[in-house]
Amino acid sequence: MKDAFKDIAKIRKEIAARGAVVLLDFDGTLAPTVSHPDNAKMGTRMRRALSACARRFPTAVITGRSLTDVIPRVRTPGVSFAGNHGLEWVVKGKHATAVSGATAAFALKRAERSLRAIAKRYHGAWVENKTHSISLHYRKVEGSERPALVRAARRAVRLAGGRHLRIVSGAYVLNVLPNIGRNKGTAAHMLHVRLRATKRAVPIFIGDDVTDEDAFGALRSGITIIVGLRKRTKARYRLQSIRAVEKFLLFLSAL
Repeated sequence: MKDAFKDIAKIRKEIAARGAVVLLDFDGTLAPTVSHPDNAKMGTRMRRALSACARRFPTAVITGRSLTDVIPRVRTPGVSFAGNHGLEWVVKGKHATAVSGATAAFALKRAERSLRAIAKRYHGAWVENKTHSISLHYRKVEGSERPALVRAARRAVRLAGGRHLRIVSGAYVLNVLPNIGRNKGTAAHMLHVRLRATKRAVPIFIGDDVTDEDAFGALRSGITIIVGLRKRTKARYRLQSIRAVEKFLLFLSAL
């Protein structure tokens, strides 16, 4: 897999010929990954780079965070959003939410109660209610205890929701969502279609997490870029760091 900057002439030519829609993850892509999600924030230089990119191309952030969480953290005019792994979105200022149904909503509440009970047994674990989904965070749990925690959590979700719920694993987090066929891949496709100036516009997706693999897979004809050193990925290119993402956004803004 090539570093994106080593193939920059080809990327420039493709975008110049077709135009682009720029799609980005938040944590680990626009903002450093931190020990607690409440502490995540974009740096000043990254905010400027994102703003410059959004003035040049339609731009959106796709994240597992809720919209009420991520939008204040980004605070960049002209940027659209998909939150909760594609369960809610804001496109050109208009908000919409995927309908999950009463059965899935009830199952999600049952799962939350079970996961909160499990989290109490493991120091450092905690449950986040994101309205349309829930997340069990365990980054601060002792390493030797994590496998047992994950097994217990997966079993609890199966018992609570069966086929009505699904689990999306992230970096030291289990995300529990209604099983209605929404993920970062469906969100990326939807945003590309809604934001593109023409049908030929190339989608560019940049992300670092395993949850971003759905988007890499959905946009195989686009420019997909993984951030960091993870080897197993569907992405075409790599950027080594968040600093490199910032540099790439500035490159896009200058096209």
